[in-house]
Amino acid sequence: MTDHDIVFVADPCFPGGSSSSLAYEIKAAARAGLRIALRPIRASRLARRRIPNSKISAAISETQTPVLPRNLEVSCRLALYCHPYLLDEPLAGNPLLNPEHVGLIAHHPLVDRWGKPQYSADRAIQLVRDLFGKDLKILPVSETVRKSFLGSKAAAAVSPSTWTNLIDLDEWPRASRECTNGAFKIGRHSRPDLLKWPSAEVARTVYPEVAEYEFHMLGVGDEVREAFTPWPMNWFAAPFDDQAAPRFLATLDAYSYFHSENWIEALGYNILEAMAVGLPVVLPPHFKENFGSAALYANPVEAPGIYQRLATDRALADQASKASLEFVKQKHGLVSYRERFEALVGQNPVPKGQPHLTPAPTHGPVPERILAVTSNGVGLGHLSRQLAIADAMPLGFQTVFFTLSRAAKFASNAGYVTEYRAFHRQVSAETKNWNQWFAEELAEALAFYRPKALVFDGNMPYQGLLDAMKGVPELTRIWVRRGLWRRPDKTALQRGRQFDLVIEPREIAAIQGPAFENHDTEPVLTTPPILSVQPENGLSRQTARRVLGLDQEANLALVQLGAGSNFDMEPARDRILSTILDKPSWQVVELISPVKLTQVESLDARHRLVSVFPFATYLQAFDFAVSACGYNSYHENISAALPTIFVPNTAPEMDLQEARADYAARCGWGLSARCGDSYGLDFALHQMMDRPDERNSMRARMQSIGQKFNGAEVAARAIEFAARTVPAEQR
Repeated sequence: MTDHDIVFVADPCFPGGSSSSLAYEIKAAARAGLRIALRPIRASRLARRRIPNSKISAAISETQTPVLPRNLEVSCRLALYCHPYLLDEPLAGNPLLNPEHVGLIAHHPLVDRWGKPQYSADRAIQLVRDLFGKDLKILPVSETVRKSFLGSKAAAAVSPSTWTNLIDLDEWPRASRECTNGAFKIGRHSRPDLLKWPSAEVARTVYPEVAEYEFHMLGVGDEVREAFTPWPMNWFAAPFDDQAAPRFLATLDAYSYFHSENWIEALGYNILEAMAVGLPVVLPPHFKENFGSAALYANPVEAPGIYQRLATDRALADQASKASLEFVKQKHGLVSYRERFEALVGQNPVPKGQPHLTPAPTHGPVPERILAVTSNGVGLGHLSRQLAIADAMPLGFQTVFFTLSRAAKFASNAGYVTEYRAFHRQVSAETKNWNQWFAEELAEALAFYRPKALVFDGNMPYQGLLDAMKGVPELTRIWVRRGLWRRPDKTALQRGRQFDLVIEPREIAAIQGPAFENHDTEPVLTTPPILSVQPENGLSRQTARRVLGLDQEANLALVQLGAGSNFDMEPARDRILSTILDKPSWQVVELISPVKLTQVESLDARHRLVSVFPFATYLQAFDFAVSACGYNSYHENISAALPTIFVPNTAPEMDLQEARADYAARCGWGLSARCGDSYGLDFALHQMMDRPDERNSMRARMQSIGQKFNGAEVAARAIEFAARTVPAEQR
């Protein structure tokens, strides 16, 4: 018995309509009861650094479709390659599939408008024969694509049936089509590529600058703006956002899409999306072979006349809207997927509805290793994030820690294989010599553990790290980095281009504005905040106090000022402790960083020292906290709704902690005070101790934030995709 009915062979980082259609194919196949899996492979034509398509990620999660490991060989009835580029060049690794049939979804015409080949179907056919000993069946997504194969050697391999792109009407809101301000709103959307736009002369004809119409355009980048300078007053532009399309389209009265004469649309998935919300659609005549009577067709000079008819004739607009919806429902809906599948490969030997006796495997014969490399850090932030992500990795993965943190024991205590290496400052080594040594040590670890991916968490990728990774070209390289940069760092941005995936845990304070952006022009995957302990997993106030051996009735303040490795917090610490201990009704618990180098002694019977990791489990025990403003402590305290006085570490190499602290104060989540401001510290401390109503107000405001803190899960899923992606051949 085969392991799967369909294995989708796809690059999960493709942008645009092919990935949208794949997401719906996954859902349709799952709803049809087919056993499916994803074999991710990398298309070498696209840039090295990319992020997973969010629609595919969501579909995989919703349907619980397994993402196959690189080292797991499976059998299937159909290996379905989801773009011609995936068979246009050899892969660096074997896809490890044993299929009965192999299909290639032709999402792109074989030749462009001028007859220039866009990929080699002959090469794809030969590659499938060499890899699998099978004949390839080419599945065109439209008549436009089918016509591009006429007269080619590959024409005999083209299926007589069209493998139509899919879309789920239930996920697309209906357009209101209400002209409320006197102007008729016509929209278009696409990737910010000039090939998706007509020439300036044609565009000004198709989208005329007249008061009767507003043209709303989603997917406008700098290149597009420059091409259409001066920008017409009635063109309203927004940058490309794949997630915004449903909301954007639902605000329009009609849709009009014209593109460059140098471009051939395989289908026009953006048009399909416009039809899915029920918009009347105006297109150039060549689209008729794909959309038939579902659209209105016009040459550029005729388009404004069509808009006028739609704006003044409600019956015509309603008829066009109905035609759009009916076309999508009949031609591109998710129903009848099993019939489409069986028409290609034959009847399923297992009757419909009968469960398969042998579940398909979800992980390989040996664990897939991830090497988690963490910076030294002045605290525990880098190590904490890596531990949270490691805990969230799915079954079949094994994380090994290779860390510069002096808190390495916590990774070992958590059950992970852990190796510690000293940072150059810890051994007073010259930077160049240390990088050479580190490269040798890391290269040895890569050779021994043979990980599928290396995940580095640190502010700056070391040269030694980059040198070691160069020796393993098939290694997937991932960088988890801070988002709230103090200033743009050209070296860090340049080194970031050597990674396949860059992940930035989101900041609650990121809304501070563009002054705190990192100015990276490459793709970055942002996740919700990554926490070592989820808020719902924290202990209750009573339980936390009992476990820590604290007085159940006492007023308790928490002081957590970090290790002080690169910033002198001692003046602030002395002031904070003396001020709190001057109040006989208050007790202090001071959290001592495990990486703090100096010894700390208790000042009073009411001053308790603890060193626990992770400490976020116990935050509910306290009435308020005084805390440094690193990423972890900031988000942990806010997620636990713990009123906090944030004292930022403003050392030059740190992220912009003062922005976090001040934002929390502005939002009423806590208070902000600088280390050297004794008066400000005194004021904040007395406000916390003397005004329980203020503390309650802070708690209420933090509890109403509504922020998800599942960043570790999101990062783990992205790392799974990246680590399980068969790499492109290195050239």
